[in-house]
Amino acid sequence: MTDQPVIEHPVPGLEVERWCNGDVLVFTVTSRFNNEILDAWSALLKDYLERRQTTDRFTVLDVSQTAFLTFTSAASQRLKETAAAYPDATGRVAVIVPPLGVLQSIGEFFIQLNNNRLQPNLDIQLFNNRQAGLDWVIAGLDRS
Repeated sequence: MTDQPVIEHPVPGLEVERWCNGDVLVFTVTSRFNNEILDAWSALLKDYLERRQTTDRFTVLDVSQTAFLTFTSAASQRLKETAAAYPDATGRVAVIVPPLGVLQSIGEFFIQLNNNRLQPNLDIQLFNNRQAGLDWVIAGLDRS
């Protein structure tokens, strides 16, 4: 991959990389989810979808560097609200998490259950390797 990302730091604890001329966004969360991070993430995602004029999205959410991986109730609610706002979403979303052992399959089940209910046409996968997740998202972009 020869593309070099444009990197932004919209708020403390959130880094955003724009790959493939902005068609792929990577959100890296490095601190516990809070309202500032959630507001910035939600606004950036909305802007991304409006600029592309589609609900087709190719994003990576990297929470593997987060000391507190647990999603707060506010984070869970915001993710559900965002999903409900775009029920026709298509594309690929990679979620990068640290190796979770036995919890990995529980996390995958939870994501697929919510995804199938809220955004059935959006392909979401968990990865333990950031590059593998990014490569998978970009490969989906190439086929669209």
